[in-house]
Amino acid sequence: MVKDRILIEIMARSYRQNKIFIIECEMYCRPYCEEELSMSRKIVEHIETVVRYMNDKDRFIIHHEVILGKTGKWYRDHLSQPSYYRHRKEAYRTFLRNLEA
Repeated sequence: MVKDRILIEIMARSYRQNKIFIIECEMYCRPYCEEELSMSRKIVEHIETVVRYMNDKDRFIIHHEVILGKTGKWYRDHLSQPSYYRHRKEAYRTFLRNLEA
């Protein structure tokens, strides 16, 4: 589970960095090469597509943690701690498995 959590943190960081890069390029705030921009778009689109096709419970957790970058106890208003941890384990596995597909 620790390995999955670390991979999720890496994917979340990568998603946000690539998303920021795309926005900065589109706003002409940053010089870029078309190849870098294309790769960033592919990464962002792939992650968003995987999240979009997850079931509701898994998508809820992955959307908040990967797409929105939330950490800590963000889930408290929605889930109990045991329920969150139980659902998070499956959400992480599903997300990582679908990223590879």
